[in-house]
Amino acid sequence: MDINVKKLMLTLLERQREYVLEDLEEYGEAMVAVFTVDGESYVSFPEFEDESSKISAYSAIVATAKSKNAVLMITVNRARTKANPTETELENYRWGDFDATNSRSCILLTASGPGLQSCSLELGFDIKDGKGHFDREPEIMNKIELNLLPDWPDAVTMTMVS
Repeated sequence: MDINVKKLMLTLLERQREYVLEDLEEYGEAMVAVFTVDGESYVSFPEFEDESSKISAYSAIVATAKSKNAVLMITVNRARTKANPTETELENYRWGDFDATNSRSCILLTASGPGLQSCSLELGFDIKDGKGHFDREPEIMNKIELNLLPDWPDAVTMTMVS
């Protein structure tokens, strides 16, 4: 199965950008797109309120993906991002450490799967005077270690986004 991961991620990113513009303050949707070895795909919309419920929601998605022999999983979340976090901040990060007072919102997409090198796209945005203001280009990160999805492979052989 041949999937253009970068193109797919950029398409999903644009869709999420449109959702933010439609519902500025309330946008908070999470989405997971899963692709199987036989070309099937499906989408889940996990709901969570805190780190524990997020882990539970994604664990269930991973279990289903593994049972269906998934080869790629793309997560889409509204998140908080901080410019130039220190190494200590990254190493010690816990859910909620970045909040509205010390960070900005972003749409964060990650791609991972068995035999794939995990990557992410991050598009920062601010909401001012009732309008969404987005960064010009998403930040692309290759060869990342996600540790986002319990029991889901997120490393190894090829660079997915360039």
